[in-house]
Amino acid sequence: MDAQKVKLSKLKPDSVNARKHNDNNIQQIARALEEFGQHAPIVVQESTGRILVGNGRYEAMKLLGWEEADVLYVDDDNVTATRRALADNRTAELAEWDDDVLRQLLSEMDDAPPGWTDEELDALVSDIPEMMTDVDSVTTKDGQYDKTKMPVNVGSFLFFMSKDEQEEFSINFGVFYDKELKDSPVANEILKRKVAEAADEIRDTV
Repeated sequence: MDAQKVKLSKLKPDSVNARKHNDNNIQQIARALEEFGQHAPIVVQESTGRILVGNGRYEAMKLLGWEEADVLYVDDDNVTATRRALADNRTAELAEWDDDVLRQLLSEMDDAPPGWTDEELDALVSDIPEMMTDVDSVTTKDGQYDKTKMPVNVGSFLFFMSKDEQEEFSINFGVFYDKELKDSPVANEILKRKVAEAADEIRDTV
């Protein structure tokens, strides 16, 4: 099946859509469309023109003043069409965020990507120093979070380092860290001492 360009005026939003889109949701979808364009087609029941997947994108496109969209028509009966719409919404919401990875990715950005506001980005990134015991290593002189420091997972520990510090640390740390021992309490206690020693050495030389 191939997508085709279709006038938005020919599409019908789902009148019984169980998934509600508030104004903020539509605005964030519009932000994504403006930045990236449409990279997934709207799925439409061929016999009725009813939108099964992409009702939010349809509303956002109208908000942006778009006149047409990429559409994929499916030959679903009414029951299958409803099942398709419900399954698409439900399976998407079953996914979970890896908060540590999310913070790491967001901390590398100057402004919030579509889906987040700048305030939400700042709140997420500001949580990072709380995961540290050495907060001074990730803050500037005025106490603000230092965005030049990137989070680095080492065993069960999280550190924040500049690129130069990461390179130097990986050289030193690779000598005494065995990944197979990362879940051992004894190994982790040794690791904690070794990491502290290596970090002190690196801080003095970088």
